[in-house]
Amino acid sequence: DKATVFGIGAGPVYADTLTETSGKLSDNISWTFDTTTGTLTISGTGQILQYDHWDDDKKSPFDSKENIKSLVIESGVTEIGESAFYGSGLTSVTIPGSVTAINNYAFEKCESLVSITIEEGTQYFYEQCFAYCTALESITIPKSAIFLGDCIVEKCTNLTSVWILSPGNITINDNIFEDCTNLKDVYCYNSSLDVNSDSLNDEMTLHVPADKIEAYQTMYNEKIKEVVALVITDTLTPFGSGYYCVDTAKGNTYIIVLCTTAQA
Repeated sequence: DKATVFGIGAGPVYADTLTETSGKLSDNISWTFDTTTGTLTISGTGQILQYDHWDDDKKSPFDSKENIKSLVIESGVTEIGESAFYGSGLTSVTIPGSVTAINNYAFEKCESLVSITIEEGTQYFYEQCFAYCTALESITIPKSAIFLGDCIVEKCTNLTSVWILSPGNITINDNIFEDCTNLKDVYCYNSSLDVNSDSLNDEMTLHVPADKIEAYQTMYNEKIKEVVALVITDTLTPFGSGYYCVDTAKGNTYIIVLCTTAQA
């Protein structure tokens, strides 16, 4: 269904809503939707299909549906297809460790999205999968990640912090922070973060392993505010399925999802 919304000095804007309460995406993937809470739950085994936002005949059934507020993907789903939730009204997303790949544009232009929980297990983050999520303030890339594609958080203009927990063997495309104009802190456990310097800003602090500070300073000192050592408390405190630690340099508390003290 489409509702017509009029704004002052503007033409009509068409806002889609999801009215069905259940359906199937494939033989093995089904979904239910609670129209009261706006919670979409996807369950089954295998891949959420690939869609195309720019082709009306190939759009996802969830494309631009503004009344979808929360997404729960149950364990067993292995891949989130291209443009699967493009432009929807999501405010929170939970992605289980069974999902190994998040494809191009999967959550692009989810402009109300403020909370993303990505459990350990997801390996591939493809082009612009979280681009233009303008309400998003922080994102944590789990240790399992081995590929970060082009512009995965492009124009996330409210984004202030990014955690890249993967310690090594990861391919990071060089413009992942494109036009993230308010990005202040990047926490990188990796020994090498090779990004396009044009996607950095002079207010950004890069937190890296202590033995890599000099290398990072050589690469980025002229483009960012500073490079500092990752500083955490000696012990991590249990928090849900993970732990939290304190960055003593800034006095901030952060959540590390599905991390063990041995890994930290």
